[in-house]
Parts: sequence; C-alpha cells; structure tokens
Amino acid sequence: MPLFTLHRNYLLRTTKGHAIKFVKGAPVHVPPVCVNDAVAIGAIAVDGDVDVLGEEETVVIPLTATERKAKVFTAFRVMSGREIREDFTASGVPNAKRLPALTDFEVTSKERDAYWLEFRASAQEEKDQNELDVAVAREANG
Repeated sequence: MPLFTLHRNYLLRTTKGHAIKFVKGAPVHVPPVCVNDAVAIGAIAVDGDVDVLGEEETVVIPLTATERKAKVFTAFRVMSGREIREDFTASGVPNAKRLPALTDFEVTSKERDAYWLEFRASAQEEKDQNELDVAVAREANG
C-alpha cells in the first residue's frame, strides 16, 4: 500500500468502506482503491508520483473517406506492381483478404469492388492521356 501525507489532520471516509486517519505530516498507508480519494483531498504520495488517472487508452482516429480511398489505391498499385498470384482472385480483382496487410484496415469485398472499378478507370484515363501526349509531341516534331 502506498504511503501518503497530508498537511492537516483529517479523517477520510470513503464510499468504498474505508476510513483513513491522517495526522499532519505523518505518513499513512492508503489502500490502492482509496488513492484517488486521498489525492482528491490533497494528500501527497511519499514514494513519489502516483498515477491517479491510470493508463490512457490509445485513441484511434478514423480515416476520412479520401484518406481511406488513397490508401486502398496505393495498395492496388503495390499489388499490381509485384504481380503475386495470391494478391488477386480468379476474376482478376484484388484479394480483399490481402488488403489489410497493405492498408492497416479491413476492406470489404463490396468496397474493394467499387474502389477497383474507380482505380481501373483512372488508370485507363492516365494511359489514354499519356498516349495522347505522345501523339501530340510526335505531330509537333514532325
């Protein structure tokens, strides 16, 4: 049990069934369940700092739709570039079970299908634009 001191005489009665008598400046054992109550009245730990709040939970900030889409598109590029057979299903779409390793979140098959169609359309547009740029450059050069 941690030791606490208080700057005054005081009898701490808690709702947890404990009564702790503080004598000004004298260390007193406080049960761990009553530490928050002791700190609340101004008692100071003799051993040093006491973690009254406990461990903080890690807050997970969800991705926006745009960030999520960007991560999935990046995963598609990686999967397409490395050409591992298991990355794709028999129908040629990315395997939804392989995406979490690249995106750090689950992607449903329905979501994957919608993103895949959009990804393929944008890739085709980029390819068409590149071909057009090359044709225009050739025409300009003679």
